[in-house]
Amino acid sequence: MATHADSHLRKKPIQARSRRTVEAILEATDRVLRRDGYEATSTNRIAQVAGYSVGSLYQYFADKESVVRTLIDEVVTREDEVVARRLADLSHAPLEESMSGTLEFLLQARWMQSHVYRVFAFESPGLFGVPALTRIQELQTACPGALQQLAARHWDELRKDDVAATLWVLAAASNAVTLQLAATPIADVTVANLLEAVADAWVLAARGPAPEHPAADALAASWLASDGASPMAGFSVRLADARGYLLRTSRALDPGRMAPVVFALAALPEVRRVSAELRPGVSDEALDRELQLFAAALLRAGERHE
Repeated sequence: MATHADSHLRKKPIQARSRRTVEAILEATDRVLRRDGYEATSTNRIAQVAGYSVGSLYQYFADKESVVRTLIDEVVTREDEVVARRLADLSHAPLEESMSGTLEFLLQARWMQSHVYRVFAFESPGLFGVPALTRIQELQTACPGALQQLAARHWDELRKDDVAATLWVLAAASNAVTLQLAATPIADVTVANLLEAVADAWVLAARGPAPEHPAADALAASWLASDGASPMAGFSVRLADARGYLLRTSRALDPGRMAPVVFALAALPEVRRVSAELRPGVSDEALDRELQLFAAALLRAGERHE
């Protein structure tokens, strides 16, 4: 079990039997969350599904929240390790293939675990004291190094004005978009069409020259700044604002890409909620600049191609 997940336990399982007990409790928690949702989940129900007494559960966990925290941290930490391996395996492939392959895995993995990520997205402030995107950034330790290795392989292709900021926003924006899809699915946004739009945009954003789009300036001015709303409520407002603005002002967008582009644009501002301590070397100014460039890249990726 991962170290981060261990931090929520009353006692660390040392022997094989105790490890099996904790694993069974976490597997049962996953099943209960998938079937019943967070509010209906209880320690009694988890213990029943796991096949243990609730007393056995309380040997390792103080309450329902500590079980769910442990499960979430284990899911995210395990995913971080797999994504890092994926990045390493694809590092020799063309940049488009590397980004598309990694994003596809992340989208599908979070979609398959949407019952966990939905709880994570909505309950994270109460469970961890920070928004879900911040907690993901805290837990991801393998991906940053793997992304640096990928950048080194494709160094000649990258935009050089601030590579550290570009890579940090690339990772954080990918987390924001994929988390949002798992937490708040929308009928006309699918894994396939979101992958196509976002992968193309991220390649545009990473390569030179810096992407530009007139609508990106207006969108950045209107809602890229933190609005103080809760992450989920803020997303709904930004989604409606972005869709309305682009329908009024941008005739160049491909109708087939409108929905996924708007969805990704509305997810981007959550990146600004991540504290400066978790983005070393990336100033507020650099963060805002890169977010605006990524927004411009999304809009360019969504344009019609005659």
